[in-house]
Amino acid sequence: MKNLRRLLLFAISCLSLLMSGYICYRVNTDPAYIQDDSGDLKAPEVSFQIHEQGIAISWKKVKGAENYRIARKEKGGSWEVYDYTEAASYDDHGVEPGKIYYYRVYGCTVDRTGPASESVKVLWLAKPEITAVQAQADGVLVSWQPVSSAGYYYVYRSEDGEKFEKVSDRIRELSFVDSSVLNGHTYFYCVKAANSNNLYVSARSDVLSIDF
Repeated sequence: MKNLRRLLLFAISCLSLLMSGYICYRVNTDPAYIQDDSGDLKAPEVSFQIHEQGIAISWKKVKGAENYRIARKEKGGSWEVYDYTEAASYDDHGVEPGKIYYYRVYGCTVDRTGPASESVKVLWLAKPEITAVQAQADGVLVSWQPVSSAGYYYVYRSEDGEKFEKVSDRIRELSFVDSSVLNGHTYFYCVKAANSNNLYVSARSDVLSIDF
């Protein structure tokens, strides 16, 4: 009985050693953890765009890179590998209104990871929701719901529903009266939100029209 117990303990020990070695092997050979020091892979140059569903980041393709690793963190958080892509762009739909996100991109080969790009900071602003477009004596009143973390709003107008022009300056309020309208015309309106330093601008709201 004692010999059987010793044999069982020995087998468990051997299995543990094998598993430990396998884990170490995977960690040390995962391309996400082997840094390229040859200088062959360059750091990508990353830009961003805010759209209705989230944040789009893009970069120029890195010579020699077969795919790209996207790392992301939230304000006050730590960097985590968020996803991989073979394209030179990535759409992040997993964002929340009013939150700040940081991104880094790495060019990768089968067994190497290049240097990180410069960090890109993005505040995601949800698109505004227009609540009313109403005709009144002094023009057209456009009203909308507040957007989290927005400092200003802009109102845009079109006469064909396609080409829009800005008809307001920065607005802190949640409404605007467009007094530069003419009787007998149809107008289309949309609104965008911006943060306090105007660095981040939301996608435009849905478009509403009115016959004035």
